Amino acid sequence: MAFIKYREGTSYPSFLASEVGIRTKTRQIEESMGTDGIVKPGTIYPADGADAEGLVFETVDVSSGDVPGPVMTAGEVYEDQLPAKPSEAAKTAMQKLGMVFIPTKPKTERP
Repeated sequence: MAFIKYREGTSYPSFLASEVGIRTKTRQIEESMGTDGIVKPGTIYPADGADAEGLVFETVDVSSGDVPGPVMTAGEVYEDQLPAKPSEAAKTAMQKLGMVFIPTKPKTERP
């Protein structure tokens, strides 16, 4: 069964602060996590709370049901670039696994 379909989409801001130290694991992404059949990158997996394991790493199409997808369990992220601000319980749980939260993404100035 193919998991990939072409669908006109939207780009999302990059929440990665650094590519160094990223660790991803494949997890079952549930259909209930999505909005209009899409789970946005940076969505807290499996839910926002003390049982948080990481962040969905890339856009996942769940319009056909639950699918396997990448979940980032360690690395550096910009908190202000996530689709939703994680609760303190979720941040604490993910920090124990190796996630580092940087409050804001610095502005890039070009001459």
